[in-house]
Amino acid sequence: MKRILLFATLAIILAIAALGGHAWFTDRGRDATAPVFSGLAGTFVGGTLQYPADPAAVFRFAPGFDYVGGQKFILYGTTDSAS
Repeated sequence: MKRILLFATLAIILAIAALGGHAWFTDRGRDATAPVFSGLAGTFVGGTLQYPADPAAVFRFAPGFDYVGGQKFILYGTTDSAS
């Protein structure tokens, strides 16, 4: 009886550890940095969002859309994304 209880307790502990490890390793957001809200490359003027370089891009929005701000972050520890 003691042996069964010992193995059951060990199995429960290992299952909890495995689930916790799985949750940590599969959380794609763990490698993202905190957002920064200054020093952004793009500018928004009169319904047009412009990025000047590499690659240059211009996005035009309908008058009903409001710009609420931007943020910069490192996505999954590999990609530098600014919007």
